[in-house]
Amino acid sequence: MSDTPQHVTPGAMPTADTKPISLHDGETPRHLSAALMALLLAAYGLGMARDLSAPWIGLHDWNGAFYSQLARNMIRYPFEDHRAMPLVAVGDAAPANERSIYATHPAGLVWLLAAAFRIAGESEAVGRAVAIFASLMAMLLWIDRVRRRHDRETALLTGLIYAVLPLSVYYGRMVNHEAFCLLAMTLALAFWDRWNLLKGRVSGRLLAAVGWCAAVLLGIMIDWPMMLFAGLFCLHASWHWNTGRIPGSRLICCWAVFIGGVLLVLLHMVYGGLEGRWADLIAIFTSRTTPAAAGLAARAWSHTIENFTLPVLALAAIHLLYGAQHLLRRSRLPTARRGDLPLASGDAAWVLHATGVIWLALFLRQYQMHQYWVFYLGPAVALAAARGLLLLRDLAGRAGTRTAHGIAGVLVLLILYAGTDGSDAIFRRIQCPPEYIAVWKFLREATPPDQIVELPWNPIQTETFGGYTFRNITPPQLAYYLDRAFAYHPSPSSSAPPSSNLPD
Repeated sequence: MSDTPQHVTPGAMPTADTKPISLHDGETPRHLSAALMALLLAAYGLGMARDLSAPWIGLHDWNGAFYSQLARNMIRYPFEDHRAMPLVAVGDAAPANERSIYATHPAGLVWLLAAAFRIAGESEAVGRAVAIFASLMAMLLWIDRVRRRHDRETALLTGLIYAVLPLSVYYGRMVNHEAFCLLAMTLALAFWDRWNLLKGRVSGRLLAAVGWCAAVLLGIMIDWPMMLFAGLFCLHASWHWNTGRIPGSRLICCWAVFIGGVLLVLLHMVYGGLEGRWADLIAIFTSRTTPAAAGLAARAWSHTIENFTLPVLALAAIHLLYGAQHLLRRSRLPTARRGDLPLASGDAAWVLHATGVIWLALFLRQYQMHQYWVFYLGPAVALAAARGLLLLRDLAGRAGTRTAHGIAGVLVLLILYAGTDGSDAIFRRIQCPPEYIAVWKFLREATPPDQIVELPWNPIQTETFGGYTFRNITPPQLAYYLDRAFAYHPSPSSSAPPSSNLPD
């Protein structure tokens, strides 16, 4: 495709009275956009690297402590003890009755962390760095896709908004499944585009096909949302095969990778962690779909504002409402630029957006406990907000170019302020007091590996799913920093550490 714009309005749907306003007829110069992109990635990376080596004390940092503990155990315990499944245990040789297989998630995240710890050493910084790398790559792939589908200006603005969202800045470095699944999703979208665009180049199409399959399989091995994404992608492929846009061999490949990947992961979980009981897996799923407790609406709204900020949500809503207005009028939605024209196989980005919406709707109760549950909607919200901002700028063009750019500049500053202020607020939250961490580190150093630490409270918390009982150590920071066998001796004068959510 040519880089010459085929449409006139940047990131919005024009009316007869609006005059498009953009740099260099809608295209930021390539050398300038490359420099701005590098600057955005650097800013996003620096934002996520804040307190990189800090202990696991922040909001939802129990995820980092929990999965780091599992990765440590995967390295030091023999295969026959864990069967490549995550293992909760403290000490180098915990007896069988003090070990528990974590079988409610695929094991891929623990494999990645264990590999990173093998290569770079075990630390909070290494764990966070792996997640940061995944988030940076996902952002780069998403912005590149927006550039190809829309234009460079929309892409850069989308990247700027995404780089300051509290959701992406704080939870993009969280050691959990989200960053890695989002990377797998954006990789799959990128390889799919290349797979369909490379005509007559067998080697190029083959590499793109292998890349798509690898991205989907990697994501499926990490967490459940990627299975939903892959299933929706198969529906997307089926539709385009039915309309003659892709060959049948490609459709068969998509379904084979999806079904084969899901079966392999489920077989590993059931026979590696659930002793062959498929009913326990069903019990695990149904436990996540119980009705939400009272106050869901208020909690969800609070989380949404904190994740996206009011200015971004308002701009995204403006874009969506403007598009809905055209749909209600049954008018054809004008595309913003050359990049809005569909590729040969149609735009598969809807699969990513639908995954985020369906995942939230299916497990809405989880949004009460886990503020990051809307993570997969971050790219869509950033793009919608960027197009909403450009729409307002173009509408303001009636008052002159200077006024339009002034309004756009004020909106950008407002987004930057709200994003950085919101991220600061989340970073300042303490979920596990640092003095607890200090005590557990001291006890670990002062206690030989073959001795037992006596605790005045019971850190064991259990969850039962059918015939499967998960024996967890809470908070997970205790298991990570103490890492010594313990006994429970209640003391009426002592208090337990702050409560911690069980891993979702």
